[in-house]
Amino acid sequence: MDLKKKIILFLTLIGIYTIYFITSTGMNTSNDGAHIGLAKSIYYEHDLSVEKYLNVYVNHPDYAVKNGKIYSDRLPGTAILILPTYAYANLISNLGVSVSNSNNEIDIVVSSILPPLLGMLSALMLFWYYFNILKKKYFISLLCTFIYAFGTLAWLESSHLFSHAPSLFFVSSAVLLAISNLQKSWQHKLIMISVLLGFATLIELQNFLYYLPILGYLIYKNNLLKKTHRFMFMKSLFFNLVILGVFICGLLFYNYLAFEDFTLKSNKYNPFFPEERSFFTSLSGNILHGFDALYTSFMNLEAYINPLKARLNDIPGLFVTSPVLLLSSFGFILYYKIHKTEALLLLTCILIASLIAAMHVTTLVRHIYTINLFLFLPFIFSLEFVLKKSKTIKRNLMLIGISVLVLISLARVWFSTISYWGRNFDNIFLYREELKLFLISNIPLLLIVGVLSYKRNQQISVTEKPH
Repeated sequence: MDLKKKIILFLTLIGIYTIYFITSTGMNTSNDGAHIGLAKSIYYEHDLSVEKYLNVYVNHPDYAVKNGKIYSDRLPGTAILILPTYAYANLISNLGVSVSNSNNEIDIVVSSILPPLLGMLSALMLFWYYFNILKKKYFISLLCTFIYAFGTLAWLESSHLFSHAPSLFFVSSAVLLAISNLQKSWQHKLIMISVLLGFATLIELQNFLYYLPILGYLIYKNNLLKKTHRFMFMKSLFFNLVILGVFICGLLFYNYLAFEDFTLKSNKYNPFFPEERSFFTSLSGNILHGFDALYTSFMNLEAYINPLKARLNDIPGLFVTSPVLLLSSFGFILYYKIHKTEALLLLTCILIASLIAAMHVTTLVRHIYTINLFLFLPFIFSLEFVLKKSKTIKRNLMLIGISVLVLISLARVWFSTISYWGRNFDNIFLYREELKLFLISNIPLLLIVGVLSYKRNQQISVTEKPH
């Protein structure tokens, strides 16, 4: 990319990041409250019990009870990610930095930067895959990235501290790393994937399941079952399973410390959802109704036309909320024709997430947000398919149709985002007064980017020197 294109990309990403942040509200519900309460208890109280924060951050119905004590029913991964933001918030607070609105708490405001940051980085990964790996045109890649950022539930999930934005970031990083053509050996890729999915399992338990299709993809692409590669593969696989096992054992250890029970389910002792006592009972829902709730909402036709059905936990199926994903479905056909194994990997990940969410007793659209980027990725093939047609009335009508679907997606996602818990139409951009704190909080990130950019420029200048 030339300098002009780099500046445009940078400004686009900063715009996405800033809009995600200013539409944040701190704590929305008991869901993110359970993450916030657990992080506060660990950081300030050095304890896993959240009793001190009950009815402050941790509320009905997102807590667990064991031996008369109150705990968060969330897995610890998101809270672990929050902890460094609390440390930084206390550092700058001691230096005299404060919040602009006295109703806000500085540690919660700073931690609210985490989902927008991960959302922006996920959008950057999508652009990188389009432009660097698929070799798509710059402006088409940028346009599709923008549509993803605001025409899918990426906007909503990147503006609150639920587990979904971190889950998507780590899982998407693992899958895109696997299907990229980076100059790294499959051994190095597998180690990085094991770490990414290992930590992702601490965020949302089902994330370890994506390890199987990724492993199958790497075996197939690198012919690892061939006799000459078999021993090296088995040795590497054992090492990587140990890495994954360390994270799973870490989750077991956390749950034992909290509940005195070696269990993978941190919500096992939630008194409001008895079905969560076991995997069998929690995954005993009607799978057909579940798939309809996730994608089509045919059993809730009112959601197609009633805006009030596009908010809170009533957000309708993804094809209703983000009809651009219908174009992505067609794009999968085109993607499959060119990149067969990569398309199969994405479809397998989508199937895993969809089956688990559809089988769950409580099926909500946000429960499959982890694979949101995979669902959208083939959209660029549909757009290119139309743009490559000769300039005819048919082509123009198809472009108008795409534009209409994009506008509907933008409108519905915007409404869902700004009408979510903790937000209202009177003050859409609740965090705009905290932009100064937003800038200060990003100083470490800017320094890291600056150092990395300097080192990269130094490497390029050395490489370009004549011998």
